[in-house]
Amino acid sequence: MLPTSIFAASSFIAFGTAFPLYSRVATSTTLAPRAAYITFGGDGSTAAGWPRQSEWKSFEDAWASNQDTIRGSCENHGWGDNNSDAETQAVKDSIESESGASGVPKELILAIMMQESKGCVRAPTTASDAPNPGLMQGAGTASCHSISPCPANVIYDMIHEGTTGEGLRLSLKKALDAFSATPDDSKYYKAARLYNSGDQVTDPNLGQGATACYASDIANRLIAPFGDSSCDNGAVASLAQTAGRETVNNDNNNSNDDQPLDLEQHQTVDEQPAPKQNADTQTADSGVLDTSITGAVEGCIKYYTPSDGSTCEAAPVPLATLRQLNSLLSEDCSNLWAGYGYCIATLALLQPN
Repeated sequence: MLPTSIFAASSFIAFGTAFPLYSRVATSTTLAPRAAYITFGGDGSTAAGWPRQSEWKSFEDAWASNQDTIRGSCENHGWGDNNSDAETQAVKDSIESESGASGVPKELILAIMMQESKGCVRAPTTASDAPNPGLMQGAGTASCHSISPCPANVIYDMIHEGTTGEGLRLSLKKALDAFSATPDDSKYYKAARLYNSGDQVTDPNLGQGATACYASDIANRLIAPFGDSSCDNGAVASLAQTAGRETVNNDNNNSNDDQPLDLEQHQTVDEQPAPKQNADTQTADSGVLDTSITGAVEGCIKYYTPSDGSTCEAAPVPLATLRQLNSLLSEDCSNLWAGYGYCIATLALLQPN
């Protein structure tokens, strides 16, 4: 059994959310150029702000976006040798083959696999009331933990057991079949909730369950693949719908159904809204900038907007001052975002002593 830092999930262990891997934000060395995490709340419907299947990345794009994470996943977690190119190709081939045979969208299989094992073929077996081995951490027996190289047929078996798993008590396909009467795309997020918890989904809030962020994480992986989740389990459990995200009518005849949502406008749990201007430094002509940046002090008159690759050390003021003027900026500068404005001056600071 893996260390207790892994989030237990009844018959399935969602350890995709438990291990730091690639930071989604700036550290003392770099900024990660990826979209902001959206905290999806509520019942999985588009009316609650969840994405339609048409908003998912294509499988090829999602696969390419996940390659950096997959490439280092085994060693980053202490699970043995990183995947070889042949092993990783076998994972891709197995997902495509299993999707074609089962009818389960390959994008969904990939998202579940990334959530559970980050694509490491040597992921260990976890257990709650039953063993959960392999790439999908579902019921079954296929595993390559401590085996290198991992044979292609075992890689296929890991994907097959998690996706279809004939004779097993639960698989991703069985989870989807449980919501076959659901008329909209919420069935995919409900199935993810069921796959994670192993129990029937009775609460319409998908943030209620073994790992509160699981369904929200899957939705994010489907539209903007990432390594580690920035989701707050407590925050998502309290949401009745997706905060700050445009909602749509579920009527299939609605003319807006095929129009993609603007993901850039959505506010999330620990993100800051974009600044009014986008220069490297911004000064209000009136002397006071009317801004809605979360955590910036009142009366800010000048802003620093980092670009990709910038760090807190690159700001024109010391880190202590940057944190003093931006209360939500973490001590390790781990939530500095490219393209967002951070206060660097107030009238009081500019006035001579």
